[in-house]
Parts: sequence; C-alpha cells; structure tokens
Amino acid sequence: MMKYVAFALNAVAFLFILVCLGGANGDVAWSKMTRQINNCDTTINAGLLGVKKWDSCTKGVATTILYDSDSCTSNQIFGSACGNCDSSGKGVLSMTVFAFLLTLVILGLQGTRFVGKSWDKMIMATLCFVNSFLFFLMWTIWVGGCNKKIKDTGDEWDKDVDAAWALSFLGFLLTAGSGVLELLCMPSGGEGVDYTQPYAQQNDNKSDV
Repeated sequence: MMKYVAFALNAVAFLFILVCLGGANGDVAWSKMTRQINNCDTTINAGLLGVKKWDSCTKGVATTILYDSDSCTSNQIFGSACGNCDSSGKGVLSMTVFAFLLTLVILGLQGTRFVGKSWDKMIMATLCFVNSFLFFLMWTIWVGGCNKKIKDTGDEWDKDVDAAWALSFLGFLLTAGSGVLELLCMPSGGEGVDYTQPYAQQNDNKSDV
C-alpha cells in the first residue's frame, strides 16, 4: 500500500511542477497585484521571467513584459522590482527544472516496484529529500526575493503570493512526505524482496531467504 502512496505523492508533485513552469511568463502567477483603476479591475501576474498585465475592460488583451527588458525597469508600477524579480525568478526556474528532472527519476524508480524491482530505501529516501529541498528553495527564494520587493512597490495595489508559489510549497510537503514513507515504511530492498506482494509478506519472504 505504501508504495502506491509514495508514488502518488511524487506524481502529484510532478503535476505541480508543470503548473509552476507555466508561470514563467506570468500565465500562472507566482505573485499577483490587483487594483481597480477607472472602474476596471487591473491584474498583474508576476512570473519567473516576466509579468503579464491586463484589465477587465479590455478582455482578451494582455501585455507581457520581461524583467530584463528596458520596458520593465521604466515601468512606473513595478519597475523597481524588476532587478530582484529577474535574479530570483531565474534562480527559482533553475530549481524548478532540476526538480522536474529529479521527479522523473524518482517516479521511474518507484514505478519499477510495481513489477517487483527493489531499491534500497535509503537511496530512495535521499532522492525524495533532495527533491523536497529543491521545492524548499523554489518557494523561499521567491518569497524572499521578488515577492518581498513587490510588497515594497505600488502602495495602492493589493499584492501577495499566488497559485504557482502555493503549489511549490505544497510540492515541498508532498515530496518530504514521500521521503518519510520511503525511510520508515519501505523494506530495505535487495535479494528476497518482491514489491508485488504486501509489505508483511515481503518481510516473511526476506526471513526465509
């Protein structure tokens, strides 16, 4: 049973990574700024590489501005945050890509258990905890870098972290949980372990070898 739970936790975390990557240009917000201007609800999504701005009065029309562009630094609303968001956003993007690749490896190794392959639980737990640390870096770098600077700009705007940041935080919890399951609930692996059988029967088989 635990092998399915551990696999499911990482599978959900992998889906979260895909959404986080979708927030590179602000399609999914890591931080969000909102304000009503001239009876129009204006929204600015801060992504890892740039922001996307639109308002309710011009539906279907959005403007994307990259942090490292001149049009960002000269922007009166969030121009002072562009440098911080550019550096922290690229750092978070690097961690997200590493987490994407490592999660694929973990899912592949965990998936082989369904056909009877065994892996040492210390190796698997270490991989899961390293992955959890990558998620930890994702949400902490963002909240301490770009989001902190955004909080200091545009006093008239409502602003806070948003969906992509929340998913990176949840991914941190899920991957840490998977690591705990690997460490505490999985057999040690090696000869005599058949992961297609229940955990109790696996232990019986190891004692018979």
